[in-house]
Amino acid sequence: MTQEPVPDPARAAVLPPGVTSFDIARVSTWNRYSERGIFLGLGVGVVLGLAPVAFGTSLVLAVGCLALATALCVVSYPVPGLVRLTVLIVGAVTGVAVLGGPDGGAGGELVSWFMGFWVGLTILVSLLSRRDRRRRLATAAGAPPVDHDPRKGTDVGTLATWRDARHEYEAAEPDPEVVLDAVRRLDSVHHVYVSVYRGAGRLDVLGDQEGYVVQQTDSRLSPAWDFHVVVDPASLPRGASGEQVELGYPGHRVDRARVVGLAAAETAVRTWITHGIRDRGLSWYRLTMRDAHPQPAQLRRTD
Repeated sequence: MTQEPVPDPARAAVLPPGVTSFDIARVSTWNRYSERGIFLGLGVGVVLGLAPVAFGTSLVLAVGCLALATALCVVSYPVPGLVRLTVLIVGAVTGVAVLGGPDGGAGGELVSWFMGFWVGLTILVSLLSRRDRRRRLATAAGAPPVDHDPRKGTDVGTLATWRDARHEYEAAEPDPEVVLDAVRRLDSVHHVYVSVYRGAGRLDVLGDQEGYVVQQTDSRLSPAWDFHVVVDPASLPRGASGEQVELGYPGHRVDRARVVGLAAAETAVRTWITHGIRDRGLSWYRLTMRDAHPQPAQLRRTD
């Protein structure tokens, strides 16, 4: 059995009030799925898995194939990831070879077999997601974790998140000064972003002491290019497109017109946390499909 991680008390002692830190997972965690989505996936899989019965497939064979494939996925839960993947691939191929036979006359059973994998993987992903969440929460230090997941547009109130080389941090209903301190620590190496979720919206800051990119959206379910960015007012007439510079994540290039100073970044963050709006004293440019989106893939995966 894998030993659960233990938080470091010394780390908790140096965290600002209201901030929770977590160890960064060694591997990418699974997305959290809604209960409604899980039940929908299970329902679709079972219905389609039993559908061949209406076309002459034996009910016993259909149920057997569906149940066996589902069980194969579920029982693979405790084993390491690479072993699990190997077991599932070998199991799927073996099932096809056995059910297909030399004349390939078992099409209905094959449908049930593959739908069994659909059902089993739905259950397996849910179990892995819950396990990863428990392991992450077990490393929490500082303020009690709120366990809010802002991905898929979930409304998490006001939640600030950032990270360094070893830890992720969150602060629910954060003190603006705590978040501004995280912004000042950005270095494009270990401290690479600060995100503040508020309702359905989100504001991100990337960069370092050479300059910052500030971007905001009112709806995280909008198209990926539908963001506003703070720009130099002189760049607005030409649509904020020109010289490209590297900023934020390594290899991430943005238009120089979107790079602003620390004062502008702090103003945008403070107003967003306090009032939930874009600061009217700053110049904002709305990106469209014609503009290169400034949000790197690493940040898109957090939402």
